[in-house]
Amino acid sequence: MKTFEIDKAFEIVSGQPRRNDTSVFAVVRDEMYFLPAFLDHYRGLGYDQFVFLDDFSEDGTFEFLLDQSDCVVLRSSYRYGEPIKTDHFKKGKLNRAGIYLKYLIQTMLFEEQYITHVDADEFLIFPEQFNGISDLVDYLKTNEIKSIHASSIEFFPENISSVNIDLAPQTFAEILNHCPFFDNTKLLELRSSPNHRDVATIVGKSASSRLFERESIRDLRLPWADFPQFLLKRLPFKTAQSHVIKTPIAFRDKDSKMAGSHYANVPASAKVSVAMAHFVFTSNLPAKIANSLAWKSHARGATKYVSYSKLLKAMETGNGSFLGPQSERFVDVRQLEDTGLIVKPS
Repeated sequence: MKTFEIDKAFEIVSGQPRRNDTSVFAVVRDEMYFLPAFLDHYRGLGYDQFVFLDDFSEDGTFEFLLDQSDCVVLRSSYRYGEPIKTDHFKKGKLNRAGIYLKYLIQTMLFEEQYITHVDADEFLIFPEQFNGISDLVDYLKTNEIKSIHASSIEFFPENISSVNIDLAPQTFAEILNHCPFFDNTKLLELRSSPNHRDVATIVGKSASSRLFERESIRDLRLPWADFPQFLLKRLPFKTAQSHVIKTPIAFRDKDSKMAGSHYANVPASAKVSVAMAHFVFTSNLPAKIANSLAWKSHARGATKYVSYSKLLKAMETGNGSFLGPQSERFVDVRQLEDTGLIVKPS
């Protein structure tokens, strides 16, 4: 295990970070499948700076980002999944280096500003009344809101055959055309508690969770995950789940920071929320599964990708449809607002 040295934690390889409230931060590794569409989407929302921590990519991601004039590219001597200990973050606990790097980079580069923190397969959708990120940030400042939640909505194709299509999407429209369906059911209930802390209650399940339940895919740590599926179905393990909530936009200051990959340490507002279109079931999923299982840099040794591998195999030999009772084709943001997947300001 390396001794974590803050002054050597990361370096700026290309570009120069600027202070503004329209910046996106993401950690990437071999994300060339998503990056053209990702940049197309967020540029369209008015973001003008993209800060990427590249985790030793080998598929052209690093070189592609170096050629983008609005991208700042960082690299670290630590791999994302490398175990480290530091007294500066979750003292005394063993953490993946990437979790601490997310915290450190945002603290050092984005203090006293709003930052949008997403993954390469996550595409934010704002309430219809906001004409891009600048309008949304103005609203947050006016109402003294430090963070907002997103309902993480998984988008998917009609059936399993689409996962095997050779596709290289260049725009958000192309990736949405490939995966146009979502489950139009409310995921979060936002409310203000008596002590004025805004809280979110999960009231719905993701499309992945629905499919895991349909195919009896269990939530397992290794080595249990390698056991035959017919045997695991008979044992009392919980069904696999996936996250439906994130806090992608937050103000960074001495009191506000990321408390993990999905949350900030300050309560999010109940007055407004955004949606996050999460593209899991694309033609990139088989490669994502193979890479994640080889790298083991995700939480719990990437066992969630064991679940996805088992799900695809079950669907290929059985019910190949991704559709459920509440699945519908995405047309516009009003569908999300009407269901409560987005909370628009009154």
